[in-house]
Amino acid sequence: MGYSSLGRLRGESLALIIKAISAKLNLMTEKALMQVHGLSDAESTKRVIESLQALSGVESVKVSDRGVLAIAYDGSYLTVMDLIRNVRKQGFLASMT
Repeated sequence: MGYSSLGRLRGESLALIIKAISAKLNLMTEKALMQVHGLSDAESTKRVIESLQALSGVESVKVSDRGVLAIAYDGSYLTVMDLIRNVRKQGFLASMT
């Protein structure tokens, strides 16, 4: 077996390992829809979104409807209550929909 064959085998093995790790990481991603009561303007919405995005483990926050946020987060690191507490610290009530 030549050096080029060995390098190709290592490359293929590395690709399989990366694929397996990526699949495992995707299993930890949780998604939640959160109703935030009182979000009435763009400024307060932006403040709540930025506050959630600042949490370690939050992958994305998007407005899905008026006052409803779609949140993707690492379920091995955060709970739904962590997300709700964060919104409450911003002065809003929140519940899961």
